[in-house]
Amino acid sequence: MKKKIVIIIICLIIIGSVITIGVVSYKKDQKSLNITEEKLLTKGKEEKTNSNNRSQETSKNIQEEKSPEEKATNGNKNLEGSIDGYKKIQKNLESNIKGISLEEKIKKYLGNGIDRVGLIYYDLNSGEKISINGDKICTAASTYKVGMNMVAYNSIREGRLGVNEKLKYRTSMYESGTGILQNQMSTTLKKPISVQKLLDYSIKYSDNIATNMLSRRLGGVQAVRRKVCDITGIQIDTKHNVITPEMEFRLLKEIYDNRDEEYNAHLIEVMKNTVFHDRIDKYIPSDIVAHKIGNYGSYTNDVGIVFADNPYIFVMYVDGLSNASEKIAEISEIIYNYNSGVR
Repeated sequence: MKKKIVIIIICLIIIGSVITIGVVSYKKDQKSLNITEEKLLTKGKEEKTNSNNRSQETSKNIQEEKSPEEKATNGNKNLEGSIDGYKKIQKNLESNIKGISLEEKIKKYLGNGIDRVGLIYYDLNSGEKISINGDKICTAASTYKVGMNMVAYNSIREGRLGVNEKLKYRTSMYESGTGILQNQMSTTLKKPISVQKLLDYSIKYSDNIATNMLSRRLGGVQAVRRKVCDITGIQIDTKHNVITPEMEFRLLKEIYDNRDEEYNAHLIEVMKNTVFHDRIDKYIPSDIVAHKIGNYGSYTNDVGIVFADNPYIFVMYVDGLSNASEKIAEISEIIYNYNSGVR
C-alpha cells in the first residue's frame, strides 16, 4: 500500500514539472510572437509612410510643370548627346577606312567598273607599286604624244634631228580636235615651225597638227610606236594607236630617272604647264603634276608624274565609264592623300 502511495506521489511530481515547463515555454513563445507582431506592425507603418511620401512627391512632380527654358535645356542636352554619339560612330567608321590599304581603297572606289580600267601607281621612293589591269591593251589617244616626244628627243641626242629644225605644214597633216594650230591656218602654219615649238605644242595644247607634223618627220606613227616598244621592252601591235598602262609607266619612269638631263627636264616642265586640269591635278596642286591627257572613242586617259614630297607615277586609262574624268580626279586625290600621310 505504501509503495503505491509513493509511486502516485512521484507521478504527480513528474506531471507537475511537465506542466510547469509547458507553461514557461508557452509564455516565451507568446512573448516572441508579440515581439514579431510588433516588428511587422512597425515595418508596415514605415512602408506606408514611405509609400505616402513617394505618392506626395509624384503628385508634386505632376503638379509642378517645367518652364519652357528648362524643357529647351533638357532638349539641347539630349540633342548634344545624339550628336556626340553620331560623331563617335563617324570617328569609328573613319578609323576603319583609314585602316584600308591604298589598293583596297582604289578597288572599292572602282567597284564593278574595275575591268574597264587600266591603272598603275608607283612610289618613286619606296618602290611600292599597284597595278590594276596593267597589261590591258588600251587606246592610247593623245598619251601617244609622251612617247613621241621621247622618241624625238632621242633622235635629237643622236644628232638625227635638231630642235631648231623647221618643218613645213601640209594639208594632209590637218586634224581637228585638240590644239591651237587648226585655228592658225593662215598665220602660223603659213611658215615652217621649229621642232621644239611643235614638241611643246603637242604636250601643252595636245596639238594634233603639231603631232602629225612631227610623226611624219620621225618616220610615221608606226615607226614611232615601234621605238616606244623598244624603250619599254614590251612588244605590242603597232598598227593601231594602243598601249598598256605598264608601257606608259615605264616611259614616265624613264623620264623621271633621267629628270636632270636637259631634254627630259624640259619635257617635264612642259607637261607641268599643260592647259588641261580636269583629271590628275583637279583636286591636287597642279604645279607639281607633269602629265598628259588623252581622249578618243570610249577612252578617257591621264598619265603623269606627281612631284610631291614623296613623288610617284600615276597612270590611268578608262574605257567607257561615265564621268571618267571625275573618276580619274578622285582616285588621284585618294592617292595624293595617301602619299601625304592622310590615311
